[in-house]
Amino acid sequence: MIDAAPEVYHLGYGDESALSRLHEAMLPGEKGLDVRQARGLRIGLLMVDDDIVVWAPTPRAVEAERESVEQNGIVLTASDAGANETDAESAASAAASVPNSQDLALEAVAKVLEVLKTNPAVPFDLSRKTRVFSTKFQFIELTRSGAEWTQRTMTLSSLLLNADLPAALRDILDTAIRPFKNSADQKFRVALVVDGQRAFDEKGERLMVNKSQAELSNDWDAILEQYLCDVQPFGKLIPREDVPRMQKAIDAYLESVRAWVTAFEKGIRENREENSKMIVEAIVHRMAKLPLKSQLDDDDIRVQVEKSLKKIGITEPSVRIVIKDVAWSSTRDEEFLAAIKRAVPPEALDGSFNEFTAAPEKVNDAPE
Repeated sequence: MIDAAPEVYHLGYGDESALSRLHEAMLPGEKGLDVRQARGLRIGLLMVDDDIVVWAPTPRAVEAERESVEQNGIVLTASDAGANETDAESAASAAASVPNSQDLALEAVAKVLEVLKTNPAVPFDLSRKTRVFSTKFQFIELTRSGAEWTQRTMTLSSLLLNADLPAALRDILDTAIRPFKNSADQKFRVALVVDGQRAFDEKGERLMVNKSQAELSNDWDAILEQYLCDVQPFGKLIPREDVPRMQKAIDAYLESVRAWVTAFEKGIRENREENSKMIVEAIVHRMAKLPLKSQLDDDDIRVQVEKSLKKIGITEPSVRIVIKDVAWSSTRDEEFLAAIKRAVPPEALDGSFNEFTAAPEKVNDAPE
């Protein structure tokens, strides 16, 4: 009895050549063998006199070829079931006789469950069709926004900033101002983060530290260096199992950045008048070189400057994460493989791309 559906052979439960031989044996002109079929049957059973062989066929589209030390079946003989043994005892005796078998440790089960938490199985109705390639690495794109306050710019009319220049030149010059550039070294109190983890004192309270924007930027670079592999020119990779830890590190980092931005915003509001005065004085100084009729009133200049300062948007600090799996075709690209070998240590790269989770190409051993 077999399952003769095409899907059986697509998954690697059966072999086309074996099915052809069975077909020949069923032909009326040959032996005329009678064969029954049952949809979904996945059991191997062979009975010879008093001996029984039971095994589970291997789906080669999911598992690689088995090694000689791997068993997936047992042999039952008349001696396995003694007169004084119960059915449960007989089954336990048969299981214990499987070569290379051993007791399953509780710690081993816990370890498997931990792996499945960080790298869960895909939905099984989907994995049957797509689980033909697995990789320990994924492509990742990280976009940080709202954190670089000292780089924020305000725009003013070119007539204000470049009033003393010829009109033809004035129109092609950049008129942006970074009003907070001089505040880059200011430090504000934020929560301390150590190796991507929030730090607490013995009372369970958050530890605080004074940091500048440059120091927060260094913290961000440290996260990228710790978790990402720069595979030029293809992009950045991250080990799949590191994604949850990286996410926790980013969450802790964003908490500190948001605290810094809140304090910085408060500071620039208090110093807005001073910033405005500094910019107005610079414009008035350049305006003084113009004929009197071309000069603007100081109050008009101040209004325009303050209006532009207020327009600098307040953006909530955030990080956008986009993760994509490495395509099977990429692992066939010699340039990609060379690049990843340069970026990733050999011990971390070992077993990263399992090309043949599906059945490997069959090699014809027959002589030519």
